[in-house]
Amino acid sequence: AVVSTQSTGMSKSKIVKLPKTPATSIASPIFTQHTLALEKCSLKGVFVSHRRALRKIYPKDHLIKLSVCKSRDAASKLIGNAVEFRNKISGRTLNGVVRRIHGNSGVVMVRFKEGGMSPKDLGSEVLVKQKKD
Repeated sequence: AVVSTQSTGMSKSKIVKLPKTPATSIASPIFTQHTLALEKCSLKGVFVSHRRALRKIYPKDHLIKLSVCKSRDAASKLIGNAVEFRNKISGRTLNGVVRRIHGNSGVVMVRFKEGGMSPKDLGSEVLVKQKKD
């Protein structure tokens, strides 16, 4: 990197050496910064239903369908992740945890700490945060 400095009307330039980090080294792929940004973001899901039996509904258990999970194996990696729901009308925020897998198509069961989501919230967006390992 070349940095220009000005002193007494004359311009001088000096060379500053940058430390070699994975993002600035020649051997690193071009998209390294992009992949680092993707690791920090959260996954979007949709509130599909409450967990149900034949004649009973479990209002504390919520089924969330994630767009990136298409199989049971992909959904099993999300167990223990934090989940956040923000109600756009009331501004209420619910925090929960992915508890287990539901079925074979990538649906996960979430349990929220402070109560649960109302049936009016069906189809609303939920954010699944990445684990901090």
